[in-house]
Amino acid sequence: MDPAPTGVPAVEQPGSLYPWVAAAGALAFVPAAVAFFIYVQLFIIVRKGSETDLTDKLPVYFGGDGACFLVVGEPRGGRLDGCVGLKTRTGGQAELVYFAVRPGVPDPPGIADALLDAAISHARQSSFSEVVVKLNSAEAGLVNAVKVAGFGDQQLVRINAWFHAYRMILKLRRGR
Repeated sequence: MDPAPTGVPAVEQPGSLYPWVAAAGALAFVPAAVAFFIYVQLFIIVRKGSETDLTDKLPVYFGGDGACFLVVGEPRGGRLDGCVGLKTRTGGQAELVYFAVRPGVPDPPGIADALLDAAISHARQSSFSEVVVKLNSAEAGLVNAVKVAGFGDQQLVRINAWFHAYRMILKLRRGR
């Protein structure tokens, strides 16, 4: 190319827009990717408690000696207000699983307390030495109910970068 004639100022070529477009795309993509990941994690958590999931797992989880699954609900309406399972573990331990109270019920703490009382009573009758529970940190009402029931030795368990759970133990007087 010929240089610009003398006396005429050189015109600067604009820089490439590619870095700006790439940065704008990244700014739009990263929050969308994080939101999608959180959505998938929440979907998995909800799926673990779905009816078909429980139908598949109930015979396996609650087929052992001393295991049970308790529900509170309206017999005619067919809606469950709450549930809890007691699963047999090794070493004389029982584990509370699928502990849940349906949102919007009139007395969630009362239902949670009734379920825990029944599960702990069954664990004592089955001669378990202790009962273990692991609850998602978002289940504040259930975590409080478990603490009121006497569970202690609270440990924080990281599930992933966004979610963690509390693991607590209730020591029973008689053991296997």
